[in-house]
Amino acid sequence: MPTGSSGTFDLALKWLDLCAQHHQNTCGQDNELGPPLLPSRVVDIGNSTSSTVFLREPPAGRRDRYICLSYCWGRSNFVKSTTATIQRHMTQGIAVTDLPRAFQDAIEIVHAFQVRYLWIDSLCIIQDSTADWEKECGRMAEVYSNSFLTIAATRAANPDESCFGTRPGPTVDSSAATTPSFPLLCRGWAYQERILAPRVLHFGPDQVIWECRDGRQCEFGKTYYFQDEVDKGEFFRRITAPPSANHQRQIRDLWRHIVVQYTAFDLTKPSDILPALSGLAERMWSSRQDEDYLAGLWSGSLIEDLLWYREDSTYNRRLKVLPIDQGRVYPRWSI
Repeated sequence: MPTGSSGTFDLALKWLDLCAQHHQNTCGQDNELGPPLLPSRVVDIGNSTSSTVFLREPPAGRRDRYICLSYCWGRSNFVKSTTATIQRHMTQGIAVTDLPRAFQDAIEIVHAFQVRYLWIDSLCIIQDSTADWEKECGRMAEVYSNSFLTIAATRAANPDESCFGTRPGPTVDSSAATTPSFPLLCRGWAYQERILAPRVLHFGPDQVIWECRDGRQCEFGKTYYFQDEVDKGEFFRRITAPPSANHQRQIRDLWRHIVVQYTAFDLTKPSDILPALSGLAERMWSSRQDEDYLAGLWSGSLIEDLLWYREDSTYNRRLKVLPIDQGRVYPRWSI
């Protein structure tokens, strides 16, 4: 961590410890089988003196804690796993100094949490293999849902920027802050990562924020840029509630609320619009009472979900709220 931030990091460790001890029923913990199964690939960061990290393919059934990194890709050119580099990443490793700044910071944080494995999509998925991307994309909900913690480089517009911001202290006036100050919160892929992960530690420009299924804690007392968002606690309370007619209505409204928010975010590849939401759909499926998921829509509420229209010729891949029927939320998809 940067000089002078030890108190902030101690606070993050305290939040994690409290969550691990007291939120077993909401945020989950290691079960009777032990830690969760490791993903198909993980980055083995070794010990705190290691100058090289290795990409590993754990044997089937291997269990251990791991931490995910959520970050903005941006347009910078940084180290990735490809068909040409993946064997080298596993056998020779990657020098920590060759990694972008946000990855190096994440390794430092993971060491401090005494966890050995880190999951970073650009390293753990073969980026130029369609088959590998499709296979690993299908496991995305599982990867984030089973993570011990997700580190969110919320302040960084690309991985070359540090996770760590300045620490102005509790007198900072954050009321004027706007969403563009937090690039990660504008990204489509990061939306489901944030909701699916049991615990997220956000590194903002002036403070850190803890977010778990039990609630949020802010270093300086303000969570001013989460006010209108579906949070992970609401999502998991809804999808695990006992079945009832009212529950089904709530679930359907929740999905439309998610779609309203999600489609306002940015995606580098427009073709990712459904894959980047598929993890949330997968987790919601069991609570939809055998409904079919139809590319962003659901068979049991298809008529309501299809209440959309194209507003004008410049309205590109965006969606707004259509407030009808006693305040229920309906999305309007563009084409």
